[in-house]
Amino acid sequence: MRFLLFSVVVYGIIYVAFSAIYIIPKGIGTPGDCYFVRIGPMRQGQIINRLNYTCGRAWCGKYGIMDISTCGIYESDRGVSKPDLSKPYPHCCPRPL
Repeated sequence: MRFLLFSVVVYGIIYVAFSAIYIIPKGIGTPGDCYFVRIGPMRQGQIINRLNYTCGRAWCGKYGIMDISTCGIYESDRGVSKPDLSKPYPHCCPRPL
């Protein structure tokens, strides 16, 4: 029983660790705004739920700090679906089959 509980806790920690969240400091020369090469300039408070290069969401926060969230890693015995980039985040994320 302890092994099962330990396994569940370790799996949960690994699952959370592999979900991708990036925090990008503001670019030089963009006071109060955010800039990322793959997205371009964003205004403070702006949210983009469809990134053209991956399934994810970008948010330009206070002081020009950008937060980018993407799908985590999914594992399934039967495989996972491909990301559907036509849908907004998080609905574009792969799902277990």
